[in-house]
Amino acid sequence: MPSTRRRRDSPVAAPGFVGVAAAAASTRAGRSARSRLTRWRTRLRRAVLARRRLLAATAAALAVFTGVSAARPPAPATVQVLTAARDLTAGAPIAPGDLSAVPLPVEVVPAGALTEPPTELAGARLTGGVRAGEILTDWRVVSSLSSESLPAGRVLTSIRLADPAAAVLLEPGRSVDLVAADPTGREPASVVAFDALVVAVPPLDTTGSAIGAGSGAVVVLAVAPDTAIALADAGVRSQLSALVPDP
Repeated sequence: MPSTRRRRDSPVAAPGFVGVAAAAASTRAGRSARSRLTRWRTRLRRAVLARRRLLAATAAALAVFTGVSAARPPAPATVQVLTAARDLTAGAPIAPGDLSAVPLPVEVVPAGALTEPPTELAGARLTGGVRAGEILTDWRVVSSLSSESLPAGRVLTSIRLADPAAAVLLEPGRSVDLVAADPTGREPASVVAFDALVVAVPPLDTTGSAIGAGSGAVVVLAVAPDTAIALADAGVRSQLSALVPDP
């Protein structure tokens, strides 16, 4: 008679056991991911805290730089002006290398400042000594002097002073009075020109004489036409001297 006892050759898992195992594995995986995320956040927080001073200083510097840049006024408009590249003597011809073009703000450029290229002034002569870095104006260069730049109602003329050393008292732009004296002493001295404007004082040559004939110092003046005639007459009859009033 066959036995009715069930054989247990191999265990058979219940359907519910498989679902429980899968759920447990999923839970362990989730916990592992959350643990890794927590460790990463902890390391990041520690790194930020360790460098917070550096980050704060960098942020403050960026804020200051941004504020300064926003408050900085725009660069002023400039113009190229001519300056002496080195010390230059009065009367010396100008070479292109003697001058430099320098940008300056428009509001500080003096009236009459020269702005043309240095090569255009080659051969011109200075009316007086110029220090290195000094701005050149139209009244400092003889070749740039024109009738338009003279005071109204004046013309150019030249006279020769009796005393060559008197030239040291004169400089371009200064006004002087001129006195004519009779070399024989028969006639009293008299003023033949008032407020004559000195335009140029050419230098003495290597022999100690001024440019041209005679031994006195030559001075270029801007005067009224009738004064120029009076000076020409006095120059052949008398000895001329300059009176320099207080500036």
